[in-house]
Amino acid sequence: MYRRALAIRDERSLQRSARSALLEDIFELEANLGQYSAAMQTLAVLREISGSKAAVARLSARAEEIVAMLKSDPVLIANAIVVNPCDCDAGEALWDYVPVRRTFSFANLNGNVERFEARCELQRLSGAVETDQQWTLEADWGFCQIFVFGDDGATFEFLEHVPVNEDGDVADEIAVARNHVLDRRSRSQ
Repeated sequence: MYRRALAIRDERSLQRSARSALLEDIFELEANLGQYSAAMQTLAVLREISGSKAAVARLSARAEEIVAMLKSDPVLIANAIVVNPCDCDAGEALWDYVPVRRTFSFANLNGNVERFEARCELQRLSGAVETDQQWTLEADWGFCQIFVFGDDGATFEFLEHVPVNEDGDVADEIAVARNHVLDRRSRSQ
């Protein structure tokens, strides 16, 4: 519902202050749900709105926590549930997610979780959801979004791993999100 409200472009219907408050609420929801990439993208949009300095200041501590966690935790876990978005017979049950990291896997499948598609700007990757395999979204594929298909109500864990290069060091570019804070990581970390 919040995203639909943001689609209103007429300032007479949705003033700048209301847009800023809406983005602040969306950031909080995304952060609390573990949608870290989406939360950081929302914060970037909020920063571009004039008069949003107070809102950005309120969210800065949580944003710093997210960035610190993303840099320190070797595996991020997003708990997922496959749902039929339109709750209708014609809809296909799915879960969608913008990953923070480029290497991912699946765990703790409950119910029928059939297949996934990684839709990137320059490449697509798809396959069966299997718990004993990792996939990597190459850096030159650009921004990516993951879609997982299965039966309505099926659950699983989506694991995001810190990728290592051939030397065993943490790879330079680990992030999928379009965010200068998340896009690069120095070799010393």
